[in-house]
Amino acid sequence: MSKLFSKVTLIADNGSTDEFFCGGIVNCEEDLENVDAYADFLEDNPDAESIEVESRAYSYGEGESEKPDDEELTEIANMGDEFLNNDEVDEIESSNFIILTDNEDFEEEDDESFRMRGF
Repeated sequence: MSKLFSKVTLIADNGSTDEFFCGGIVNCEEDLENVDAYADFLEDNPDAESIEVESRAYSYGEGESEKPDDEELTEIANMGDEFLNNDEVDEIESSNFIILTDNEDFEEEDDESFRMRGF
């Protein structure tokens, strides 16, 4: 069995950052919906209006792919770059995208650039 996981970096527009490992490939917000570290980041940054996500997906081992369990992810995180630089670990995909948060303080009528575009 091979293990399929991603190293994810979150960068909020308020300057806050976080980095963590999660199972599977992350290339959209839906891929983070059940990830505790992402939920914690959102909770810790209620003033963020957007979050940049940088993700690199990796495969470790041979055979059919599966997501690592929490214990395996902890081991991967503890080894960090040393593990990622192992000859048996292959980077298979990278992606960058922006998540627009549902900031309750934002009001369209107060945003001048919103009005200027005629929306």
